[in-house]
Amino acid sequence: MSTTKTFIEPYLSKKTEVVINGEKDNITFIDWDVLSGTMGEEYTDILDYFVNDEACEDKIATGDWKPFGLLGLNHHPENYGEMSNGGLLLFDVSNEEATDPAILLWLEGEERTIAEHFSDLKISVIEE
Repeated sequence: MSTTKTFIEPYLSKKTEVVINGEKDNITFIDWDVLSGTMGEEYTDILDYFVNDEACEDKIATGDWKPFGLLGLNHHPENYGEMSNGGLLLFDVSNEEATDPAILLWLEGEERTIAEHFSDLKISVIEE
């Protein structure tokens, strides 16, 4: 499977929007490999405010899911512990043969597939 970083790299540190179910939402791209490697405050905040569920955390820990996008936050938040959020986008990397993984939305303890492939997402950079 090709690395998921190649999908998100063009969007890291940029103000972006994504269309999900016909509605635009802010998306903050994150490099989960870096965050989980440092296990700092950002990592903890994402687990507390976006994951906040043992089943989801287990899928991330086993490598079946890989977080890459935080929905509904102001662009470039100072921290990830804002009062509300629009969910967490994850790569479903459980199929090791997939070269363009399915995309899951995790929100309020529920998962759902929102795109069969990352390339199906409608992402816009709104500021360079």
